[in-house]
Amino acid sequence: MFLVGIPEYRLPKAILAKDVEFVAKHGVEIKCGVRMGKDISFDDIRKDYDAVLIAIGAHLGMSMRVKNEDAEGCVEGVKFLRDAGLGNEVPNKGTAIVVGGGNVAMDVARTSLRVGFDEVNLLYRRTRKEMPASPWEVDAAEHEGINFHFLVAPQEVVVKDGKAVGMKCLRMELGEPDASGRRSPVPIKGSEFVMDADTVFAAIGQVTDASIVDEKHGFKIGRKSNFEVNPKTFETNVEGVFASGDAATGANIAIRACAGGKTAAESIHKYLRGKK
Repeated sequence: MFLVGIPEYRLPKAILAKDVEFVAKHGVEIKCGVRMGKDISFDDIRKDYDAVLIAIGAHLGMSMRVKNEDAEGCVEGVKFLRDAGLGNEVPNKGTAIVVGGGNVAMDVARTSLRVGFDEVNLLYRRTRKEMPASPWEVDAAEHEGINFHFLVAPQEVVVKDGKAVGMKCLRMELGEPDASGRRSPVPIKGSEFVMDADTVFAAIGQVTDASIVDEKHGFKIGRKSNFEVNPKTFETNVEGVFASGDAATGANIAIRACAGGKTAAESIHKYLRGKK
């Protein structure tokens, strides 16, 4: 996802290509097209290596939990970004709705304009102030022409002939703060309305694909399907297995994933030296 999930305008691929080339030149063997759990098992990896680092990111989109979200025309935001980054065919006509308020939602909205959508509407159930996205990302999206609809929550994907044609929405107001410290959105009775769309993008968050391991391996898995680790060493509760980046912290920014990888590498080095 680092290579294809972050849009070109935010992180040029030429820069990443140089980093990959640097790593390969320094003796790291890169095997592409290998999926853990399918092409190779975790048990095989454990058998062949003294230490393992899990750095698979958080690339599974979270459900909006609304009716008809599996209809044709409803797309996971992270999948859309990946396909766009790979040059695959993606939805690109008419009007798009993006549901979410984080940086990924901003990326999906801005990329939607770039691939050809005429109009992009972003729905967020709180106010601009509560958005988890970086303020400069929100400003840039607004400058580019994204329409923001605050205090609006999705209720149901409107479907015609099996395809999404819009979103039934509900207006909200802010109540008391929740566990995150942000004020909870409260539905306003009788405020339902429908917003038309040709494509609906869900971009409300991502989780890690922890299915690469089995319960028998005994990993402690967090609420975002992330691998729980020692915050100082990034070692999991399974000896000799480390995790870093979004796979350990949950979805976060790229630079923190890089920093976590560096710490994990230092910990693995110490672990292997101690083991020997």
